[in-house]
Amino acid sequence: MKLNNGEIWMSREPLAKLMEQKFPIRTSYDLAMMVSKLNAQLKVIDEVRNSLVRTHGTPDKDNPQQMSCPVVIEKMDTKGNVVKDKDGKPIMKSNPNFSKFMDEFAELLNKEEEIDFGKTKVPVKLPEKVAATCDKCSHNMDRPLEIEPILYGTGKVYRGLACPKGQVNPLCWGWGKLLPQPMNGVVMLIQATLTVNGNEKAWSLQEVHLQSPGSRGFHRYRIILVNRDGKLAEYREDLGLASKFKGAKQVNIPSLWEHTVAELISLAVELRYETDIDVKEWLQIDKMKLA
Repeated sequence: MKLNNGEIWMSREPLAKLMEQKFPIRTSYDLAMMVSKLNAQLKVIDEVRNSLVRTHGTPDKDNPQQMSCPVVIEKMDTKGNVVKDKDGKPIMKSNPNFSKFMDEFAELLNKEEEIDFGKTKVPVKLPEKVAATCDKCSHNMDRPLEIEPILYGTGKVYRGLACPKGQVNPLCWGWGKLLPQPMNGVVMLIQATLTVNGNEKAWSLQEVHLQSPGSRGFHRYRIILVNRDGKLAEYREDLGLASKFKGAKQVNIPSLWEHTVAELISLAVELRYETDIDVKEWLQIDKMKLA
């Protein structure tokens, strides 16, 4: 089977979730064989990605042995000192190496590989119910196959891809080629969606270039984190082809609970082409404009 590295890369977490389930022996065996075959290529992808981070990244200030390539970095003066705002907090600017890293990583993810699954039937057919134990009486029982959305930091992320008009699209990231559809648990994992409104309090916002589902090249995505019932939830909006945003920087606005989704979106539009904006100071100015 031909798969590109992006599809293989994004299959890691959903397959790990499936491996935690109690399936019939044959299903468990086929899943294990599939994971085994993909792990070899995942190791290669990880090694190349790590080398790209070493090339374009910088040592972490708290852990010099750890390299990273963040979207934004601290602004430095001519003497090599961190420039700070009036509150004593570092002023951030876009990292010029991040776009280089993403371009090379995109080239890696777009590369096609021939994966030989041997006698394993792909896609693997999943049962609608899995083995479980009753919490009250401890007897064996069956329950519907349910897979929780992907974990993100300390909270759970409900990954969704929404159009500006609120129309919701499935977020597949190439998993459809590895997993059967429709199955209750898989649909929950792949197509879990979230919508946000402008007046809602936002946790953070990013605009980044990511591989689009279905190998349609890199698109620019707006990613907003909000709090839903004590869980961190993620909203993704497809802003279109990354090539349409020539000269635009990738935006990262950190955790700022006191601001709304609309305020952060307004700031993100300004930050695309500005590198020396103090995010906190701008938010205060922007809030006065909106008041």
